[in-house]
Amino acid sequence: RIALRKIRFSISQTTKSFRDQIYQLRLTSREQLVKQVVEILGEIKLAADFTYPEFDPTVEEALSQIILELARNTSRHSKATRFYLNFKEDEESIEFEIGDDGIGGVKPKDFRFGLASIDELLIQISSSYSSASTGDGSSFKFQIRKSGSDNA
Repeated sequence: RIALRKIRFSISQTTKSFRDQIYQLRLTSREQLVKQVVEILGEIKLAADFTYPEFDPTVEEALSQIILELARNTSRHSKATRFYLNFKEDEESIEFEIGDDGIGGVKPKDFRFGLASIDELLIQISSSYSSASTGDGSSFKFQIRKSGSDNA
């Protein structure tokens, strides 16, 4: 009986993950991105500045998927009341900080692909990241060179 419950739970999680991935395959506009983040976060307050410069479509799509995955992690695991996205622009790059005020404890888990997918997406757009996770929340910082921007 316990084994059947585990199988049912696993199938349910796989189905949800599959649906999420199909949904992500559609190119996301900023307006759609904001709507998706709000939907994912539910009751969690969104304090985000989505007015960062546009990037080329490949970078823009990767960035959207990173933001969505971090919003999902916040919603599922953090017990946060606030999710934020800030950016700073200089001559060569745009630095992003995305995080929450939850319980912290961000770490890759067996059979979980969220953080691994963020790592892969950042590699695709030639960016490295740093993360911090304390009892006051989690944050991810990364830079994207403006050469990946349509405005560069």
